[in-house]
Order: sequence, then structure tokens, then C-alpha cells
Amino acid sequence: MLRAFTHTVDGQFQTFSANDGAYNRERFFGQNAELAVLAASLSDEEIDRLRCGGHDVGKLHAAYAKALAHRGQPTV
Repeated sequence: MLRAFTHTVDGQFQTFSANDGAYNRERFFGQNAELAVLAASLSDEEIDRLRCGGHDVGKLHAAYAKALAHRGQPTV
């Protein structure tokens, strides 16, 4: 699964998020037999409810706090 996530670009994740479990079963879990086995016991509805992550709230807060504390030059 890690290999599949590593080789999936952001645009593909957005496409998976915009589609249903049947689509994701075919396109993501259908990449190879190992992934298909992982999804075999899940319904399309359960696959639809899976979330592949997102922004880490702790990291966002730390970056924002660091940007606020930075002085003397612009912060990106």
C-alpha cells in the first residue's frame, strides 16, 4: 500500500476523492493483486469512506506560529 501511495500523484488523489468506492476499488485497489486482496472484504461504501490523509493540523499550527514569530523579513 505504501508503494501505491508513493506512486500516486496529488491529482490522482483528488480524482479518487471526487469519485465513489467502486471507482476507487477499480482504479486504486485494482493496481495489483495485493491491493485487491486488502480491499476484498470492504464494501464499495466502506471504500468510499476511507480517507487518505490531508494536512497535519499540528504541522500547520507550528508553521503558522513560526511565521508569526519571524521578524525582519517577509515570510512565505
